[in-house]
Amino acid sequence: MAQYKSQGRIDKVVPDSPASRAGVQEGDRLLSINGTIVKDVVGYEFHQVSNRLTIEVAREGLSAPLVLTVRKPEQQDLGLEFVDPTFDGIKRCNNHCPFCFVDQNAPGLRRTLDIKDDDYRYSFLYGGFITLTNLKESDWQRIDEERLSPLYVSVHATEPEMRRALLGNPRAPEVVPQLRRLGEMGIQTHTQLVLCPGLNDGAQLDRSIADLAALYPHVQTVGVVPIGLTRFRRNNHYQIKLDLRPYTREEGTAVLEQVEAWQRRLREEIGTNFAFLSDEWYIMAGRDVPHAREYEGYAQLENGVGLVRQLLDESRRTARTLPASIERPQRVVVVCGEMPRLTLERALRPFRNVEGLDVRLVVVENSTLGGNVGCSGLLFGAEVTAALRPYSAQGEEPADLIFLPRRMFDFTGVRTLDEWTVERFQSELGRPVIVAEWTRDIWSTIQKASKGEDCYTRTPEVVRLSQLG
Repeated sequence: MAQYKSQGRIDKVVPDSPASRAGVQEGDRLLSINGTIVKDVVGYEFHQVSNRLTIEVAREGLSAPLVLTVRKPEQQDLGLEFVDPTFDGIKRCNNHCPFCFVDQNAPGLRRTLDIKDDDYRYSFLYGGFITLTNLKESDWQRIDEERLSPLYVSVHATEPEMRRALLGNPRAPEVVPQLRRLGEMGIQTHTQLVLCPGLNDGAQLDRSIADLAALYPHVQTVGVVPIGLTRFRRNNHYQIKLDLRPYTREEGTAVLEQVEAWQRRLREEIGTNFAFLSDEWYIMAGRDVPHAREYEGYAQLENGVGLVRQLLDESRRTARTLPASIERPQRVVVVCGEMPRLTLERALRPFRNVEGLDVRLVVVENSTLGGNVGCSGLLFGAEVTAALRPYSAQGEEPADLIFLPRRMFDFTGVRTLDEWTVERFQSELGRPVIVAEWTRDIWSTIQKASKGEDCYTRTPEVVRLSQLG
């Protein structure tokens, strides 16, 4: 019989679903399916495919589990949604990377931001990067049995001692044999190298790309990303000390050219660029990002690889739909961080040719985190609000519409790092605030406003647009 150590709390039972007809209720906790303890959403999906199931659920007020029988067509979903994707907690990181962003957070943020997860299940479900340093043999067996592919792996360096130094973990296993083992299971991986000046770039970078490319096609891609440092960065290694700093423009350009040389070579050898540079390198070097085809499907988009290209291409398509003028004049404010400033200026340029449309770009400096943090996704609500005071209801130039970048908010689209919601922004500023990603959606909202339609957001379900930096 399943034990109660699994949480598995059910948030929603889909009406008229197999689970609903069997008597499962919201608030119940799923314990097992066909006698197997279910530890997470991954296990739920894997074990629910049969047409006849015996499930155990715990219900408030009952001393023993309920045993329910479910009949359904094979492959049909039971119809359950859960409060958390993992029922037995999150596998924590056992490394001490000196560039770990959790250790560089500002104090006083929500507690969930201090969780150093390194959970292969989150990697499979959401594309989060893991290090493979905390896997037990039972984890390997489960990855194999349930075909958890693809996984996303932080490599940083393939040379064992360099990787151990970068992870702050002298016991970290060698990563190349681990990736090879995953490949032998039929598990594909996407990898990343977070580069630190003078450490894992140069010859180390050459070795890492060569070692990873030798594992293609099981290793599908490698994303090359520069180190990000905040003013709260501290030397958190307990054994290994590293001197870290951001890249200079000259150093960043050298990395860009080094990886581009590898792309040319690998296109000849294995038919793919394989190694992809995050957008920061091009911005740092003052270079245009590659054409869309060079990103080969944007496999590492969430790692900042290709966001600029997607935004520029989308804005060009939007520009072709813009009219010469709008019915009702509108003053529009778009917010971004320092890094995507030039990209946003370029994307919004066509809007400034529309008569009656006044578009302002407000670039917010991240003084809270400081360091070389300039992306829009790490902006804080309090700093954004302060920058927007001139465009508030009490300001000198009240805006008709204020657009915030979607990446400022958590994955549900509700809260910023410092717990600001869309409703709080609107209350503080007294103006309509819309969470936006694509310029086409900015234009759609402007059209509605110019016709006199109400653009206030009144619920936590913010407008899901796409990526402004």
